[in-house]
Amino acid sequence: MLINKFMKTLLTLFVLLFSSSVVANIFECTVEHELYTQQYVIKVDEDQKVNFLSLTKEDGAIIEDYSIFAERGEIIKLKSIFDAKIYPLVVLENSKKGSGNPFRGIFFKNDVNGTYATTIVIETWEKNMPFYLFEDISRKLLKGNCE
Repeated sequence: MLINKFMKTLLTLFVLLFSSSVVANIFECTVEHELYTQQYVIKVDEDQKVNFLSLTKEDGAIIEDYSIFAERGEIIKLKSIFDAKIYPLVVLENSKKGSGNPFRGIFFKNDVNGTYATTIVIETWEKNMPFYLFEDISRKLLKGNCE
């Protein structure tokens, strides 16, 4: 237990010290499995906005623009202090701890069969911040909590 807390603290310091941009929002999340515990670190850079999706429909003289702007971030899937996978994260709702809205994001994984989306929801208003991660490739919903 003490080693686990030490690893989480060390990882957070590493992320903060060696990040190339200013990080405004960080979550440390844990999913309990039967045989092991999976940890995730989510960080968001509020200074980097991206146009995630833009569609334009032209109907005669009427032009409708559908755009979704998001913030950039990353999610780190931590297997051990020396083995982590980092994925770019598109943050659709950057809610902070105590906010009445959920934190929402999406990231993509590539393999030989294609690209797959994984969505994240954190209920930031709850005391233990429930964390939901849905992987569309396996159709698995993982549940945990964040700090």
